Amino acid sequence: MKQLFALALAAAIFSGFASQGQDPKAILQQVREFQTKAYDSAPKPFTQEAFDKIQVQVKQMIRDSLKDVDPAKVDAKDSYDWAELYSMIDEHKTVCDLAHKFLTTNPTPEQKFQDQLLMMRSCNALGEADMLESTLTEVAPTSSNDSMSLAYQVGDFVDTIASKKGNDEGMKVLDQVQSHLKLADPKETAKKRLEAEKNPPKGNGNSIPATRIGGTNGQKPLTDDEKLAQYEKQAQAQNDSVLSELVMKKASLFQQMKKKDQAVSSISDFIKGHPSLSPSAKNQLEMSSKQIGLTMMPATDLQAEKTIGSFSGIGALKGRVVVLDFFAHWCGPCMASVPSMVDMYSELHDKGLEIVGVTQYYGFFGKDRGITPEDEFTKLQGLITDKKMTWPIVVGPKDNSQAYGVWGIPETVIIDKQGIVRDIKVGYDPAQEAAIKKEIEDLLKE
Repeated sequence: MKQLFALALAAAIFSGFASQGQDPKAILQQVREFQTKAYDSAPKPFTQEAFDKIQVQVKQMIRDSLKDVDPAKVDAKDSYDWAELYSMIDEHKTVCDLAHKFLTTNPTPEQKFQDQLLMMRSCNALGEADMLESTLTEVAPTSSNDSMSLAYQVGDFVDTIASKKGNDEGMKVLDQVQSHLKLADPKETAKKRLEAEKNPPKGNGNSIPATRIGGTNGQKPLTDDEKLAQYEKQAQAQNDSVLSELVMKKASLFQQMKKKDQAVSSISDFIKGHPSLSPSAKNQLEMSSKQIGLTMMPATDLQAEKTIGSFSGIGALKGRVVVLDFFAHWCGPCMASVPSMVDMYSELHDKGLEIVGVTQYYGFFGKDRGITPEDEFTKLQGLITDKKMTWPIVVGPKDNSQAYGVWGIPETVIIDKQGIVRDIKVGYDPAQEAAIKKEIEDLLKE
């Protein structure tokens, strides 16, 4: 029934596109409505496969809506909206051209920032380091939220610049970006938030009042001073989060420049200078520092409570290049990375590559909650078979993750033939698959 609904919805949206002519805002609104309804109607738990199917539908509908559009002839004032649509179908050259065209309309600072960010994402996909550098040196976030958005994406942009123009150039651009950030004044932010809470905007009768801190579930309401202190702490934590993203990228560049001590000290100095860091942000920084410390050091062996396939320890694999894949059965990006790993293993295993999957028990699997380790292991075996993961899988304690500084998954640890950790990657980015494969192939030749 849900699949039939999705198909009917897609047909309705498509007819809407046809009737709307060349109104990019209307098309964008319909796309977002379709995505929301498609996600809501998808079977639960929501899987990567379901997401991919929805994306295929969305991209096809957008392509159909754009078939009679000439990007060179659209009105400049609408070019940002058109650029958004073209970005959703990965037409990156067109996105860059349209975004550049929009800048000629004298947009507001807020509009200019959003346009430049969209343009940089496409420039990055095209590997245009010069355009990225020139834009990053002038981009000006207009709010602390803009700064956070830029901080979370600038690492990928700087990687492209560093790969094309050198790590020194990447470091210089990173410093310039940091100088442009607009961070919140914690005290002023707290005052404005409290004022907004006390004087919420008048609605039309359908508005929902703001959620107040304290005073629910029998708790004593917080005083204004207590609220101000809490709001100020939250604003400072957001500032720290923005800066920590840049610190981790700077440490990564130091590491690539063979300046391991500077990489580690840049993180430790930041932690010492920001005592208001949230526990999660502090842990991420500490784990990142640990990862840097692990590089060019002997790999730590894994503790195995149970294994799928044969595994006698990392020491037994000396003479071969080893990839440790820290993953979880519930992790979408982890599962999305599997097909490329299957292909790489099939191609390079006979040339000396070993992959070892590393995971742990979570007490659930899919919709099943509160299951025993034995039941979870059985279900994991089925998943491994379905995904054609023919390499060994180690199920062990959290100590394995701690030993390798895991703060996000998937985490990929690359170990050379001598058992030395050469690189650690966090997350999954299809655009980086070729670079990781080349790194492994180079180690196989050593």
